Amino acid sequence: MKKTFNKKAVLTGVVLIIGIVLSSCKKGDTGPVGPAGANGTNGVSNITTYVGTTTNASWTLSGTEYDAIFNVSGITSSVVSNGSVMVFLGNTAQTTWSALPFSYQSVEFNYFYSLGQVTISVTLNSGSAPSNPGGIPFKIVVIPPAMIKQGVNTKNYSEVKAVYNLKD
Repeated sequence: MKKTFNKKAVLTGVVLIIGIVLSSCKKGDTGPVGPAGANGTNGVSNITTYVGTTTNASWTLSGTEYDAIFNVSGITSSVVSNGSVMVFLGNTAQTTWSALPFSYQSVEFNYFYSLGQVTISVTLNSGSAPSNPGGIPFKIVVIPPAMIKQGVNTKNYSEVKAVYNLKD
């Protein structure tokens, strides 16, 4: 006598066994809650600071104005449209920073920026051409739109540094 297998019954049995095995699996017990992590520092994510010192060769005389150009890759189209770029003039030791525009006696320092660069201009308030400004340290701070904080005195480098947690 030949034994025949009922394929349907075997298949149904296999499916039932797999279903029981899979449904009886459960995730392991949940352990106790771990200790809280330390608070992170309010960082300077996406805020960039560039420091550079001009030389005599950095300046180009154009009429009665000397100009120096700094290439600043952090000045994107988004920054030009809605961000902020601040420029500070430093003393030789780079311990004191004064915001541009800045006037000292009859010399005026101004700046403007565009995609990828900052141009610093030096003029005399008399309208005459100034002497080549030579070596001057400048600090450029680029803040993208999402990082701008209201109520910051952008003319005060110490306040900008504190609010944006900038490192020297």
